[in-house]
Amino acid sequence: MLHNPDTLRTDAGQPYTVFTPFWKRLLQQIEVPEPLPMPTRLIPVLYHHPQSQHQPLRPEFTDFPWSTEKSPAFKAWTKGRTGIPMVDAGMRQLWRIGWMHSIFNPVLQGRKFDPEGAYVRRWVPELAHLPNEYIQAPWEAPPDRLQQAGVVLGHSYPHPQESLEKSRLRALELFEQWTKRRKG
Repeated sequence: MLHNPDTLRTDAGQPYTVFTPFWKRLLQQIEVPEPLPMPTRLIPVLYHHPQSQHQPLRPEFTDFPWSTEKSPAFKAWTKGRTGIPMVDAGMRQLWRIGWMHSIFNPVLQGRKFDPEGAYVRRWVPELAHLPNEYIQAPWEAPPDRLQQAGVVLGHSYPHPQESLEKSRLRALELFEQWTKRRKG
């Protein structure tokens, strides 16, 4: 989200109910970044598979049992507050510019493709002062490093909602059950 609309008020102290005055006031207070261009590697996919905007690219995933529960964990994920920096950076990027990368193992991928933490620092600024070695997994940082960086896990940045290993095993189990039902 570019800006939380609840924090911007009219001169009378009321929330805005019309977009145009809200937008004009917002532009007075912040500099709106230009959106980044869509990655060129996505253009052929969308051109050749326009349905992929609304359906899985691979049709066999149409009946995958995606959760529709709007749990606190789901809500935190949509706001980029999972406690996993690469995931949070991706979700915040999606809110700001309308697209994001895909992540398989967010810590491993972050360490491999963003070892300096530039991507995470851009989209998760509350972690900007962490040393490179902890930027992808702040829960691994010793308390003194967190304190030096101004990070208080659970306050300024959330604890991970669940361990990556536990979420990986849960996803694999769900995939295995789905595969067995399909072969059924």
